[in-house]
Amino acid sequence: MKKFVLGLISLSFFCFTGCADFWDALFESGGSSTPSYGIVTATESESYKYDASFPIYEVTPKTKSVTISNVPSDKSLYIAKVNTGDSTVALTDTRVVQNSSTGYRAAAETEFKSLGNAAIPENKYKHFHAPEISLADIQTAAKSARALTGTSTLAKKTRIKRTVGTKKSIYVDSNPNMDSYTAKYATLRAVGTYCNVWVVDDYFTTETATGAKVDSSIAENFAKKFDSFYPVVHTIFGKECDNIIYSYSSAESLKAASADYPMTSYSDTGIYVNIVLYDIGADSSLPQSQQCGVLGYFFAKDYYSKIEPSLLSSSVVQYSNQGKYFYVDSYYAREETATTISTLAHEFQHMINYGVKNVEKGIESSGSSDYNISNKIDTAYNEMLSMLCEDMMSDFLDLDDTTNVKSERLPTFNTTYFYSGIREYLSTNSALSYSTAYGFGSWLCRQYGGAALVQEIMSNDYGGNNSLVKAVNSLNKTGLTFDEIFQQFLLALTNGGATTGYTHNKAAAETVDYKSDSVSSYKYPMTAINLWGEAYSYPTDKNPFLVKNQQDATYDSSETRYNGPFLFSNKYGFPLRPGYGITLHKLGTTDSTSSLSLTFSDTGADCVTMYVIIQ
Repeated sequence: MKKFVLGLISLSFFCFTGCADFWDALFESGGSSTPSYGIVTATESESYKYDASFPIYEVTPKTKSVTISNVPSDKSLYIAKVNTGDSTVALTDTRVVQNSSTGYRAAAETEFKSLGNAAIPENKYKHFHAPEISLADIQTAAKSARALTGTSTLAKKTRIKRTVGTKKSIYVDSNPNMDSYTAKYATLRAVGTYCNVWVVDDYFTTETATGAKVDSSIAENFAKKFDSFYPVVHTIFGKECDNIIYSYSSAESLKAASADYPMTSYSDTGIYVNIVLYDIGADSSLPQSQQCGVLGYFFAKDYYSKIEPSLLSSSVVQYSNQGKYFYVDSYYAREETATTISTLAHEFQHMINYGVKNVEKGIESSGSSDYNISNKIDTAYNEMLSMLCEDMMSDFLDLDDTTNVKSERLPTFNTTYFYSGIREYLSTNSALSYSTAYGFGSWLCRQYGGAALVQEIMSNDYGGNNSLVKAVNSLNKTGLTFDEIFQQFLLALTNGGATTGYTHNKAAAETVDYKSDSVSSYKYPMTAINLWGEAYSYPTDKNPFLVKNQQDATYDSSETRYNGPFLFSNKYGFPLRPGYGITLHKLGTTDSTSSLSLTFSDTGADCVTMYVIIQ
C-alpha cells in the first residue's frame, strides 16, 4: 500500500525518513553555517502591573529582571521564548529563569538540558513541491530563441472536443524523484461545468477499480465534487488566471506576458480546469520504502507556453501542458477519495493564489523563510492559506473533525511545534511546518474574521506578515503590529482551552454567505478548536511523546498522556527555530504574595524575546 503524501507548489521534493540529513538541516543556522545573531548581556529591569485582559509581559534581550505587581494567586505561570531572527538560535544562546526568582510555587531549575535530536515518526502526509519558475530565467534563454527562430507570437490552439472518450497527450511525471516527465495518452472520462477529468490510459479499467486503476465512476465523482466547490472557493479566494504566459515575451511581468494570450484561444482545453488521474511518480509497483507517495499537486509550469527542448532544455516549461492542470494519484483517488477531494480544494487555492498574487498583482514568490518581506509570497504563507481553504470548506465537503485538516495537523502541532518556526517553512520535513502554519492561521481566522479575513488577505497587494497584518487591521479597524498579534497567539497557546479572550476555542465569524441556484446558503464555518481536547493529542495506541526525552522535559514528567501544546520545564530547552520559532515553558503557580519577581540568566541572542504569561 502507498504512503500518503500531500502535494503542493513551490520548492523541491523531500521524502522524510528520519535520516541524518534532516537533523543536519534542522539544526543549521537557517541555511547558513554562521548564525546571523549577536549576543547581548542583560542589565536592565522592568516593572509591570498585572492586567487580566492581557496578561503577557515582554522580556527583551537586555532585560535582566522583571517585577509584576498585583498578581493573583493560583494562576499558571509560563515563559514563552520567541526567535524573530532568520537563523536557528543555539540552546546555549537562550536564557532561563534563575533560582533567585520569587512569587510562585515550583523549583526553577537552572540546570539546562536539551530535549535531544531523536527522529520524529514519519507523518502520514508529506508533500511534493514543484520547482519555482522564474519568468526572468526563461526570458534569458528566450531572447536568443527569438533571434534564432524569429518567434514573436504564440500560435493559437485547436480546441479539443469536450466529449467523454476524447484522447490527448499529457505530460506527466514518470519517476519517484518527480524530476522526469513523459508524454502519455489520457482519455477524457468525465466532463463537468468547470472541469475535465482525464485518466492516463494505463490507469483506467472498465472492470473493478483496484490498485492504481480507476473506473469512470471515480472520474465522474471528481468532476461532480470539483464543480460543486469551484464557485464557492472563488468567493473567498478570487479567480485563477485564464491566460497563458508567453515564454518568449520580453515583458517584465507575468501579467504583461500573459495579457494577449487568453486560454480560450491559446489552450486546447480553454479555461476548463484539467484533473489528471494516474500513478504519480510511477511508484505503485515499487516497495513502500522506494515510493514517493505523492497524493496530488499543482505545477505552475502549465501556465507557460511550451518552449522547445533544443532552445531551453534545462527548464520544465518544455513539459508545459498549456492550461489549468491538477495532478492526482489514481491510487488515492480510489482508496482515499474524501481526503483527495479535500486536497483538490487545497491545490485549487494554490492555483488561484498564483493567478491573483503572482500574475495579477505582480508579487514574486520568495524563498521558504522570507516571511517578513512585504512584496514576497513565502511558502508558509501560501500553504497556510491552502489549509485554511480546507478548514472553511470541510463542512461543504462533508468532512468532520476526525477526517479534516484539523485532525491532520493539530496533533503534530501540539507535540512538535518547536521543530519549525510558526512562519518558517522546512523543505526537509514540511509536515512540521504545515502544522505550525495551520496552528497559527487557524487561530488568526477564529480571532479576527474567518473567511472574511481570508478575503482581505487575498485581496491586498502584499505577501508574508505584512499581508496578514494589513488584512487584520483593515477588517477589524485595528492598528496592530505582527508582534502584537503574535503575543495574542501566545496567550491562545497557554489558555488551557478557554472559550473567551484570545483563543482557538471559539467559532470564527460567519459574515460571508455564498448562495446560488444549487446552494441555498454556505457561510464557510470554521468551528471552535480546543487544543487541549483528546481529538488533538496523539492516538492512545501511540506514544504521545514523539521525541526522545520528551516526557522527561515536560513540566510534569509524571504525565503519561499529554494534551495541548507541549510545555517544557524551565531546565529543558530546544534550539529556537527561525521565523518565530517558539518554546513554551511552565514555571509553576503564582502564590499569595501578589508580587512576582523573575531574574533571568545574563546573556542570550539578540533576536530572542521572552514573554512572561500569567493565566
